[in-house]
Amino acid sequence: MKKAAGFVLMALIPGACGTTDFGDRLQTQGAAISSLGKQWENGEAMTKRGNALIEKGHKRIAEGGEMIADGTDLVERGTALKAESEAVYRQQK
Repeated sequence: MKKAAGFVLMALIPGACGTTDFGDRLQTQGAAISSLGKQWENGEAMTKRGNALIEKGHKRIAEGGEMIADGTDLVERGTALKAESEAVYRQQK
């Protein structure tokens, strides 16, 4: 961002000094503005990608929570079945 601001300042300084003609100033300003536009577009792309990753991460967290709940339920049911089987076996002795 500071770099782009420097470009804009560099574009405006020649106009203040009056050492270049109008066309040169426009070209310099155009290059600085183009640079700012590219920087903004890069920032926009990064923001979109970041938001997509955040959304994907939240979905995975939700899926992980469901998997943990399902796994916990299976462990509890499996432990109960094992205890029941062991109790029945002991009664048969």
